[in-house]
Amino acid sequence: MNLNHLKSFVTVARLGTFTRAGERLNLSQPAISGHIRNLEEELDVQLFLRRYRTTLLSEHGRALLGH
Repeated sequence: MNLNHLKSFVTVARLGTFTRAGERLNLSQPAISGHIRNLEEELDVQLFLRRYRTTLLSEHGRALLGH
């Protein structure tokens, strides 16, 4: 598990958008999306529910954030 991927996950969870997380971490939005995608593939779960202009934590995402 990559620490940068986890940092991106926590930042998206706290800020609510991939764009703002990218700005906070000085990364592009596609880089943040890649980090989240890689983490989801590694864990074999969906961490976020992506809706139009809204990103919500899934049940698995809430559990991971709790750790």
